[in-house]
This record gives sequence, C-alpha cells and structure tokens, in this order.
Amino acid sequence: MTVSDKLVELGNGRTGSASGDSGLVIERGNDANAFIGFDESADKFTVGTGTFTGASTGDLTITTGTLVANIEGAVTGNASTATTLATARAIALAGDVTGTANFDGSGDISITATVADDSHNHTIANVDGLQTALDAKAALAGANFTGAVDVDAALTANSFAIDNGSNDWTFEVDSNNLLIKYAGTSKMKLDSSGNLTVVGNVTAYGSI
Repeated sequence: MTVSDKLVELGNGRTGSASGDSGLVIERGNDANAFIGFDESADKFTVGTGTFTGASTGDLTITTGTLVANIEGAVTGNASTATTLATARAIALAGDVTGTANFDGSGDISITATVADDSHNHTIANVDGLQTALDAKAALAGANFTGAVDVDAALTANSFAIDNGSNDWTFEVDSNNLLIKYAGTSKMKLDSSGNLTVVGNVTAYGSI
C-alpha cells in the first residue's frame, strides 16, 4: 500500500479526555504482535509486543520491547553526567565504630572511623589454640590453670636451689630425708623422725 499523505491520523473525530492506547499494531502470525505507539495509561510513547490486534481497544497489555536507534536531543535526568550520581549518598559505619563519607560515584571514598569507648566485655574465640590449651588445664607447678581464676602453686619438684648468683645451696628430698647441700655436698640431713645430722662444725647463735 502506498500512502501519498504525509501525515497519518489515528482516532480521528475523538473528543473529551484521552483514553485507550493508540498506535500501529503489526501482525506477526504465531508470535506476539508488535506495537508502536502511545501508551495512554503511562502517558509515554512505547514499543513492545503482546496478544492484542488492530481490533483491540482500551489499555493494551504491552511487554516492553527493545528500540534500536540513534537518539538526538535533550535527555532529562542524570544521563548527561552519568559518571556521578545526581545526589551524593552517605555511607556510614555503625555500632561501636562510627564514621560517615559521601559517595557520588566520581571516585573512591575514605571514611575516618571513630571507635567508641569500650566498656563492654568481649569474648574472644579460640585464638591459635589458646582456649583449647587452657581447657586442657595444663599443670602449672602442681596446680591446674585455666585462665579463669588465680591459682596457688605448690612446689612439687624433689629439689630447688637458692639463687645467690651461683645456685650453690640446694634443698633436696632423698627418700624420706630432707638434705641441705652446698656445691653438691650434703651439709645437713633431717629425717622423718626429726633427727638432724650435721656435717662439719655447728656454730650456735643463742641457746640450743
């Protein structure tokens, strides 16, 4: 069909407020028909597809299609400066750490964080096996230590030295005897019966 008129008018003779979609419907056989026209309910030009025909009336159910075209002219919104947001948005930290910085998409942001005074008790999970070791209650000088409370440790070794710079004096337990040694040589022995044996001279300070 060849049309000599330069303008094609749809809806000729209509009066009153606009209603119903208007445009060109392209019949596509078994596939959804195509529509190019004006969507009255959206008050916008649109292209798309649907089950309508040229005999349909009112608001059509249109599935928006894809328009391939070069567009010239003014574009409203933020498209002309799309490298940044039209309105910068604040990004804020919350909780015990606070801080805010505005982000408009033009570049990275840096937030200066402020840590609130820590007046809370915190539970630390098993760090490098520490809690596991404490739970095992490893012996500390004869007393079990879990980290929960202080412990009183009793010396259970059979000897200990008095540190005078060379550790010459030692106290040892031999069977039921307490031995006091100097440089490895016994100087005094106290047995379980209370008998005291002294090697060498005894010097008394006061009454014996």
